Amino acid sequence: MLSKKLSATPGTALYASLHVHHLSTPKMPSEETKERIIKAVDLARTVVHYGWIPFIIYVGYTRSNPQPSLIKLISPLA
Repeated sequence: MLSKKLSATPGTALYASLHVHHLSTPKMPSEETKERIIKAVDLARTVVHYGWIPFIIYVGYTRSNPQPSLIKLISPLA
């Protein structure tokens, strides 16, 4: 009877299949990591919610030619 020794040395098919299987099973994040991601997304959502209109006004002010005075931009009566 001829027995074949399985070798998991680099360069063999068994070694490659073991590493492919290892890479295809991702780890699940911990509860602490999930909470941090949720907090970061909530913070980003709040920043975008309150910062979008001032950002658009800033971009319009800096890109316009000629630039209006700041008092004309802020005050509707000026």
